[in-house]
Amino acid sequence: MHLPSGHLIFRLLAHDGFHTTTAVSRPVEIPRRAPIVSILSPEPDRPYYAGAPLRLWGAVTEDDGALADPEGCSWRVGDKSVLHGMDGWIAAPPPGEHRCTFVVRGRGGDAEVEVVLRTVDPAETDPNRPREVSKPEARRDPGRRKGGRRSRR
Repeated sequence: MHLPSGHLIFRLLAHDGFHTTTAVSRPVEIPRRAPIVSILSPEPDRPYYAGAPLRLWGAVTEDDGALADPEGCSWRVGDKSVLHGMDGWIAAPPPGEHRCTFVVRGRGGDAEVEVVLRTVDPAETDPNRPREVSKPEARRDPGRRKGGRRSRR
């Protein structure tokens, strides 16, 4: 569980089914902490088409509940900086596995999270793409049966 930063006062309420009692704490100081960061898109374990539009979308929760500064957020794919802000679109990288990292400079510190981004060649997954014929199938006479005799039609 994450608590907000700053001076907090806790109130305890205890109830046993018949009686209720309360207690209030002295102020407690909770130090600042780095923001909680998560990647909403791209999703891990999902393939994306290389070269197609790809949404980079992250969520940031600051320690005091305030909105995050979009200027403090950036995205890297591999070692290359590709986008500033929490949400935006890029062209997906070439086919393969890539490390996608969301970096946030928050008021309480820096945080980052990453996912493995897998991209595929769209031509490899096209059902209308002509299938390559292997060499043994190409040489075989379609009218010839096993055993070397030609069938009569």
